[in-house]
Amino acid sequence: FGFGLLRLHPSAMFRKKNKPGASKLMTKEAEDSIAQQRSMEHNTQVVLRNFKKYVEALQELFRIEQKYMEMVDLPFYQNGYNTFQHAESFKKAMLGLTEMGKSFAHNATKCLEEPLKKFSKAYPEIQERVRMFEKACKDYESALQKYQRADSSKLDKAERTKQQAEKTYQDASVVPLELAQLHEARFDFLDPCLQGHVQALIQYLEGSIQTLQCFGEEKLLQASDDEFNAQTSDLLLEFHSLSIVGPAE
Repeated sequence: FGFGLLRLHPSAMFRKKNKPGASKLMTKEAEDSIAQQRSMEHNTQVVLRNFKKYVEALQELFRIEQKYMEMVDLPFYQNGYNTFQHAESFKKAMLGLTEMGKSFAHNATKCLEEPLKKFSKAYPEIQERVRMFEKACKDYESALQKYQRADSSKLDKAERTKQQAEKTYQDASVVPLELAQLHEARFDFLDPCLQGHVQALIQYLEGSIQTLQCFGEEKLLQASDDEFNAQTSDLLLEFHSLSIVGPAE
């Protein structure tokens, strides 16, 4: 689903290098932390979009399985007791697979999609804090420059402005530090989600096998390819022995 993207460091496309006019107080470490966060925000959306497509594909599979199962209700299958019994077993097996699939989709949504959506709800607040930090860098740098150029008549006002901007900058400087901590903590949050998804998939596959074994005949399940091919070939020969069918090609 793109989980690997969430574990990687950001690519160059998310690194916003200092442009002309940007604050020189923005350190490389702070710049990298912001780039990492923007990368994680983007890749979270990639994962969620891919997961949505995955669930939609599963739902389409269930719909096709339903239509496929319904074909055994055609009169073609309802005239022979032995064939009818096989048809009923087939219907039950297909229904069991569909139910197992729906359960898997539900479990995967609970352990992967929902936690990621909750995790990403914090992104708007983080983005706002990043904007405040970037503004604090620019404001403090501007205040420093004005203080250095101020004449004696404006020095006191420039000093007060500089001190206020410096305090705002120092308070906001925690942002890149916490962004780095959040980026490292993604492993602790994302890995259990991925493990839960894999476990749900294992349960689905094991349950599907059990469903098929429960409704399928043991003899048929254990038949080799050669035995199956020989059986169908014999039936086709018998079928083509009828004059209305004609010889097999």
